[in-house]
Amino acid sequence: MNTDISDAVAVKVAKVAARKRGWFKRHWLWFLPTLVVLIAALGAGVAYWSLFVSIYRLDVVQAAMKTIKADKTLQEKLGAPLHKVWWPSREAIPNARIEEREKDVLWNIHGTKGVAKAHVLAQMRLGQWQTVLLEVTLADGKKISLGGGGDKADDAPVYQAPKPKPGDKSSERNAPPPNVDLKIPE
Repeated sequence: MNTDISDAVAVKVAKVAARKRGWFKRHWLWFLPTLVVLIAALGAGVAYWSLFVSIYRLDVVQAAMKTIKADKTLQEKLGAPLHKVWWPSREAIPNARIEEREKDVLWNIHGTKGVAKAHVLAQMRLGQWQTVLLEVTLADGKKISLGGGGDKADDAPVYQAPKPKPGDKSSERNAPPPNVDLKIPE
């Protein structure tokens, strides 16, 4: 019976000692790794989100979305309010190739009736961004072209030679040779 009392006293002393140590000292072994994993997941989520927001804020994408929202065919197929998919699934990740003079962006759109993929290709021409290709691929694989059509001859800017500067003799060097009529003796 004496051992039961001493065991009970030992348990109470251990509980009191545990309370004196504080919560963090008792739980640090699981709390710190959990905190590190949560901070890493939050950082990855913020990076993931900021990537898509930066793609969706491109001027080319915003102009393309205006055209997409105004298209009656897409409104019939996908439903009336067309929007960008803000948190895409794994297979629906937006893709962008942005260079100095060209932007090529793929992203998903959705309406009340379905989801589709939008694709815009724009190039810098004469100091302005011009849409070369704008198409939407529906879930059944059908493509709807909404503009661009870079294969037209009138889409390409006309080359204009720079005007010669006053006193510049380089244009004289590039001039055609003079027409000289010489009679060949017989």
